[in-house]
Amino acid sequence: MSVSIGGAVEDDVDFDALLRARPRYVNPQRNALPPRTTIWVLLMLLFGTVLVTLGIGQHYDYWFGESDTEVRFGLSMIGLGSFMFIPGSYGTYILYGAYSRWDGFLYSQLPDYGDN
Repeated sequence: MSVSIGGAVEDDVDFDALLRARPRYVNPQRNALPPRTTIWVLLMLLFGTVLVTLGIGQHYDYWFGESDTEVRFGLSMIGLGSFMFIPGSYGTYILYGAYSRWDGFLYSQLPDYGDN
């Protein structure tokens, strides 16, 4: 299909190829290790791991004669620990990939926790 603009005929333009071929802008200041984000991600991973581990232990103490209240407390610790462990492990993976300079990993892929 040809498009006529002001009497001139233009050829088809493959916009998908143009978008794939353009260089991506990477802010050099944003590609440095973000300190607050690193601390938050590592704390979420640490506390998530501790809470999931303690929650599993608390939950399975029921088999050894603990009360039903302890089981529910263990399940709530597992739930809270999971909410902290999952984003913490994902962020740690991105941080490690960016630190190791793997292709496709940048610090700018992490959520911003106050680093400007």
